Amino acid sequence: MDPVPPAPAQPAPQPQPNTLPETPKPKIWLLGLAGVLLLGVGIVSGVFLGKQLYSNPQPQPVPTPLPSEASAKEGDPTANWKTYQTGNFALRYPDNWHSDDKSDFNRISSAPIDQFEYGILPQDHAVLITQTIYRNKSIPFDSFIGDKPFHPNYKDVTTSSESTLQISGRDSVVIDYEYPREEQKGTVVFIPSGKFLGGGEIIIEFDFYYYNNDPKENQYKELFNLILSTFRFLDSNSNQNYTCPAGEYIDCMPAIGATKPQCDKAYLTWATANCPNFKGAAY
Repeated sequence: MDPVPPAPAQPAPQPQPNTLPETPKPKIWLLGLAGVLLLGVGIVSGVFLGKQLYSNPQPQPVPTPLPSEASAKEGDPTANWKTYQTGNFALRYPDNWHSDDKSDFNRISSAPIDQFEYGILPQDHAVLITQTIYRNKSIPFDSFIGDKPFHPNYKDVTTSSESTLQISGRDSVVIDYEYPREEQKGTVVFIPSGKFLGGGEIIIEFDFYYYNNDPKENQYKELFNLILSTFRFLDSNSNQNYTCPAGEYIDCMPAIGATKPQCDKAYLTWATANCPNFKGAAY
């Protein structure tokens, strides 16, 4: 038997190279497109929110008005003021002010009357002094005003302006003045009544003043204008029950347990203006 030839040798397998899978490359244009879209959405959202804020503004706090402003809006700011009255006229003044009709000059002041030492106005306050004077009908009104010493210490008073103003239907004279020695300034007003007693006309005089550089100066001026707006002459019929005293003087000496209505300030003012023989009250 013939011998079987050996099988040809197979070549040894070659080792395969160890290769990693290929990573796909990012598509840059897609990333750019996404960024543009996000930016557009942000812009649109911002515009929308802005419109919402402006179309629906947040409520703002409403300021509370000052008492004086509130009362002015509600009506007459002098409605709740006190009333000052004499035999010839009446007016109103602030309810937190004080009046005194027991001095030579009747006073209405922002300061309590007992704080006036020797008649001097306390600092940081204002005062209105009222009195009744008489003009001889032979002297023209303008001349009478020009010669009238309108301040208790008038020698050092300088006039800064003079004007006329209708008060209670009367052409009245308004004089602004300064009083350097006492560091005061103010306004004096003369209101002719048109009523004559004998040979003289009854004149109502107001002297309103305060200290220089007072921070409330503008407030004082506004108050004085409001006070003047309430001024009115009294109807003579309101005093129809008054009669002139029998003598030249009225006994007003204080008496225990006795009242003397004839010593009332309103009556004494009326008697002075309407009774030719009356010379005053005796104390």
